[in-house]
Amino acid sequence: MATQSLGVILVDTGIPSVLDAKEARKYLYAYKLYTRVTPVNKPIWFFAPASAMALICLVIIFAQGTLPSFLIFFGITLLFAALGGASVFIKKVLEKYRHIWLNDESSYAARHETIVTSLNEAFEEEQMEACAKVAYAYSHPTIEEIMQDLRDEEIKNLVVLPLCPQSSYARTSVIKEALERSVKKLEWSRPITFVDNYHNNPTYIKAVSGSIRYAGFDHESDDRLLFSYESVLLSDIVAGDTFELQTGATSLQVASDLDLERNRWTIGYQNRYAKKRKWLAPFTSSVLSRWAEGGEGKVYVVCPGYAIDNVETSVNVGTKLKQQYIQNAAKYDKQLTEDDFVYIPCLNESKAHVNVLLDVIKSTVK
Repeated sequence: MATQSLGVILVDTGIPSVLDAKEARKYLYAYKLYTRVTPVNKPIWFFAPASAMALICLVIIFAQGTLPSFLIFFGITLLFAALGGASVFIKKVLEKYRHIWLNDESSYAARHETIVTSLNEAFEEEQMEACAKVAYAYSHPTIEEIMQDLRDEEIKNLVVLPLCPQSSYARTSVIKEALERSVKKLEWSRPITFVDNYHNNPTYIKAVSGSIRYAGFDHESDDRLLFSYESVLLSDIVAGDTFELQTGATSLQVASDLDLERNRWTIGYQNRYAKKRKWLAPFTSSVLSRWAEGGEGKVYVVCPGYAIDNVETSVNVGTKLKQQYIQNAAKYDKQLTEDDFVYIPCLNESKAHVNVLLDVIKSTVK
């Protein structure tokens, strides 16, 4: 293979590599049990669906059987309860992921590959000796696997670019930690640049505002715009996570580019994984509930914190929250249709997105 001066790894969270229960379990084990995503005791998280059934069986068997039989049957009951509870949960997860799969191949993965292909073509047009590849934080190919490939291609410098425009402890740190482990294991000695965020990159801001206009948003109408980002723990914010500041800066710059008055847009946060903990608010669902009660015009929702559409965006926002918004509006005698709620897709494999990534990379290696 030809020697390249620069290797680029685009890193995203990933999804199960195959749409079946076994692969879903592997993915969820890696994702949900990462402490910054679901900061609870691992065994408790896994066995939670089984706890109620096991407790009931415990009382019944203990009352009617001897201690040895109790121990045997309780163990069997707990195992089946856990597997049954996990099975129900996995089925729900797979049902969500079916929304972003296409012809037995993940459109999510296919979009990443399209971006890589387009980015490598852009490198050639710019006469840059560079090679881009994609890796995932919770599935394959991993950062370590891609670093091994790039080392075999004898690249001289490496740029690791998480597809997280706004960095956070929960999303960006897992990528940074995986990179550090890979460097140590592979005994990597070549220079590495880690791109922490690109939340205020001018090309990125223009691309997001362009996608909003393309979706039909009219700044001269009564349309309202909601920027929805993945929520983070308030404890992370207290500890120094600048995610909230970055989301605010991105939203303000995009709104300014759209020439929007402040009362026409707001910010919401979604996807709380452990609801008993304190999360960054206001929540996207709460904002939409308030808007369903009052206000005119269409509602547009954009998720600038995600590079590629996934379950959290196209399913949770584009489908579930849309249905909830229309149902809530009906409670106030407002008869809305699906056209009154517009989910704006992520930048995905668009040319505008490729231009964003190219600009971020070029500014990084100056």
